Amino acid sequence: MSEYDSPDPGWQQYRVQMDENNLRTLAVLYKVWAAMQALVMCCVGGYLFIVGAAVTGAVAADQTRGHAGPPPGLFVGIFGSIFFVVATLLVTTSVLNCFASRWIEQRKNWTGIIVMAALNCLSIPLGLGLGVFTMIVLNRPSVRSRFL
Repeated sequence: MSEYDSPDPGWQQYRVQMDENNLRTLAVLYKVWAAMQALVMCCVGGYLFIVGAAVTGAVAADQTRGHAGPPPGLFVGIFGSIFFVVATLLVTTSVLNCFASRWIEQRKNWTGIIVMAALNCLSIPLGLGLGVFTMIVLNRPSVRSRFL
């Protein structure tokens, strides 16, 4: 007999309440994590704007002086592409974390939540904690049975 099959109704009621509290906490944490990712994306966008303005000035100065060497435009192209990819990934994971929060609240798409938990594990340390906590909670038989 496992701890989930205890004949004590008080224990079963406690487990149900704890599962509900853990799921509510997970939903809130996913929203917070999505907001943090969106904030980081805004910082990356601001940084790209500042660097772009500085390099635009360097390109204008370079054209007037006729310097030899690598053009500053190449710098903008390479780092602009990297920042674009990072910003796209941050926006995508932020939106998917919002979806995961919604799925937890609605008790549906168990697989999608587990996939997002695994993806969050790639963001060390906060995403790792969220992902591991999600996998621990969602893999309990009492919780898994609540999902459609």
